[in-house]
Amino acid sequence: MHYRRYDYIKKLLHHRGSPYVKVLYGPRGCGKTTILADFAFRMVRRGFPESRILVITFDDPAVPRDAQTVYEGIISRMEGQEETLLILDEVEKLPHFEKVIDRLFLHRHVDIYLSGSGRSVLTPALKKLLPGRIQPLFVFPLSYREYLSGRKANDERFAEYLTESTYPGIDRSRKAAGMEQLKGMVNTALMEQVLLENPALRASMLDRVVNYIASHAGEPVSLHQMAVALGRAGRPLLKKSVYAYLGALEGSGLLVMAPFIQVADDLGRTVPTAEKACFFYFADPHIGSLYVPDTSRDVQGRLAAAIELCRRFAGISVGKTPYGLVDFITRSQDVETAWQYIPHLKGEEAEKKIRVLQNLSRQYKKRILTLDTVPGEVLGEADPDILVDNLSLWMENKVG
Repeated sequence: MHYRRYDYIKKLLHHRGSPYVKVLYGPRGCGKTTILADFAFRMVRRGFPESRILVITFDDPAVPRDAQTVYEGIISRMEGQEETLLILDEVEKLPHFEKVIDRLFLHRHVDIYLSGSGRSVLTPALKKLLPGRIQPLFVFPLSYREYLSGRKANDERFAEYLTESTYPGIDRSRKAAGMEQLKGMVNTALMEQVLLENPALRASMLDRVVNYIASHAGEPVSLHQMAVALGRAGRPLLKKSVYAYLGALEGSGLLVMAPFIQVADDLGRTVPTAEKACFFYFADPHIGSLYVPDTSRDVQGRLAAAIELCRRFAGISVGKTPYGLVDFITRSQDVETAWQYIPHLKGEEAEKKIRVLQNLSRQYKKRILTLDTVPGEVLGEADPDILVDNLSLWMENKVG
């Protein structure tokens, strides 16, 4: 099935022709190549000459791996003064590609788009050669809105979304086949993006780190906890070693980190945060199921909510207050929002999490995401400052 990735296409069209190198990056298999192909198709439909669109895919073994040869080949096809739309897919597979981009950037009539797996395409050399001239765009696997492309939303669809991989190329007709595909994609990413790019890391320890993260999905974890758990008896792993594995996983695009921050209550009080404490989320929430099967629907909802907030707000953090934790803190321009994920709005745990919001500083907007069907009737007029959304409806809608 072809999924519509309108949000990414819209951003590419918005930056079309701008004096920046547009860079799409994200985990392998998230759909970067398809997004760029759709973008090129839309440009042709808008009247851009197809002959002026040059696409080079470095996954193709027939494409040269010599930077000078590639540069000369591109220049030979950029005849005259007409604008060329240049797309270089999986460009990190071209050694010294930064030098090619730097030289091409000097040509006024070329509009450059790059894609790469993880952050490897955003090399320090590229940033140094083109400071302030890079427009990065992180590509996540499918959002719920994208997953619904051409299909009607309902409870069954949302249940499927929570229990299936969000990678667009996964076989959804057979669950076992889909899981095998996902396993292969993750293993390839771990081998090619994490271990090859970080030769000091060990495969056995990397597997233990990923397993530990999957086992603590939706839970706060500190570097100290991980160092003790992953080390030998009486000999914890060095914290810098733990950080190296986590940094490599984040750099591959597989892992999102949500650090703790201090959040003031309505009296301006704060509490200190634990050293290097963090929540960890896989970019595809279903990756954890490869290591820890039978995750509850409540936890699946939290994982999906976290990644959706990352899509919309380019990152999340966790708020620590005198009254307890705020699941997610997001920032958009000058607006800070505190989000609580409360699967079910009745019960002692729900009351505690609502109380945290009620006692927050007024600088924060306050939101609740829930699996309950009719959330508005629960809080009612007693808490007019707290907006409550059903998770599936919120994820289905672009705004909010």
